[in-house]
Amino acid sequence: MTSYKCSVDACKRNSDVLCVHCEDHVCNKHYIQHIKLVNNELFAFSDEINALVNKAQKYDLTNPVFEQLEQWRVEQHRQIDEICDKKKLQLKIVLDRTIDDYRKKLHELGHDVKKLIDEGNASFKQIEITKNTIEQCRQLCKRFETLDYFHCNINENDMEIGLFNDDLFTGGGTLLSLERQLKLNEFYGKKGQKWSLIYKASRDGFSASDFHHYCDDQGPTLTVIQSRDGGHLFGGYTSESWSPTGKYIHDSNNPFLFTLMNPHGIPPTKYSVRNPKYSIFPQMNCGPIFGAGNDLYCCDDSQISRNSFFHFPHSYDDTTNRGSLTFTGEKHFRTHDIEILSKIEKTSSKCSIDDCKRNSDTLCNHCQAQFCTKHYIVHVKLANEELIILTDELNSLVDQIQQHDRTQPAFTRPKKWQEEAHKRIDEICEEKKQQL
Repeated sequence: MTSYKCSVDACKRNSDVLCVHCEDHVCNKHYIQHIKLVNNELFAFSDEINALVNKAQKYDLTNPVFEQLEQWRVEQHRQIDEICDKKKLQLKIVLDRTIDDYRKKLHELGHDVKKLIDEGNASFKQIEITKNTIEQCRQLCKRFETLDYFHCNINENDMEIGLFNDDLFTGGGTLLSLERQLKLNEFYGKKGQKWSLIYKASRDGFSASDFHHYCDDQGPTLTVIQSRDGGHLFGGYTSESWSPTGKYIHDSNNPFLFTLMNPHGIPPTKYSVRNPKYSIFPQMNCGPIFGAGNDLYCCDDSQISRNSFFHFPHSYDDTTNRGSLTFTGEKHFRTHDIEILSKIEKTSSKCSIDDCKRNSDTLCNHCQAQFCTKHYIVHVKLANEELIILTDELNSLVDQIQQHDRTQPAFTRPKKWQEEAHKRIDEICEEKKQQL
């Protein structure tokens, strides 16, 4: 049997034990010392472990995460306030412009009334027109104080607000705020042009037969389409009828396509016709079609079918360089609603006095003859007293418009959106903290 010396240098004894951990041969005396040294080292490890346990218990791992959540919450609140302030400013600009327009209209009306009083030749028709205009302005003042005059579309990240206008676009349309009505008239080239809603797909039906039933033989029209996905707004104008011909129609009166709201952030833009020979294609089994290459094609039952599409540009110029993706971000689309608006033409008749070349201002209910103001002088004297009363009403209405703050009802919905958005952000933040 082989014997080993104790591995401790100064020890001359034979080894009695082999330490399996360090593989040293030691005598019993030095093995006991070896064990004591190891145990002393264990005490140090124990102290170190206890220190780590205490540190882990004191250290809150949620703090850095909570700090990030808090930073996110603060930033979201800031963005909400920024969006709301921006929209309020936009709405105030539109509202101020509208009020200024009506204030200007009242001043002009007051000037006309004064002129009629000074000249002493007002007719009953002019009196009635003045009364109706004053009453319209009075009702407008009341509507400024109600929520149904203000248009507010809200989604998770933004909101779109504006005013509805019953003067330029009549018939009960819902797709165009005042700002967009003014923009379409700007595209058309006549600021005060009036339009009447003749077809609304969500009300009258989305089929091609529904479209042609309401829109054929209606003369110049605006087509306004809202896509189902994204709620984007686009359309076109033509001076020609949508009565089916089975061929392309030449429109020499500046037809155009337009975008009002799109996924690219392109501002409202007009796309003029490139080749007027192929302006529109009235077809029996389809909705409105613009352009020879189907720049804009609206199919039958477009609210459920994705067969509506864009092949743009072809007959119309693409000035924003997005091609067929310009209007909705996709080539094919479904519709949420379609509105067709017919241009309202002004008509006038001549004074019935043979030698008079003026347009008539008045219809006499007694003789059913139409007269200009000059030839209706018998009625003028009776009207002057009423004009003086109307002048006082006009002045009162002007004061009313100038004194009242019309922004309060307009700001109600943006403020509510702001409060609900803030509340939801706080709820999300608390939910995440509880999960952590």
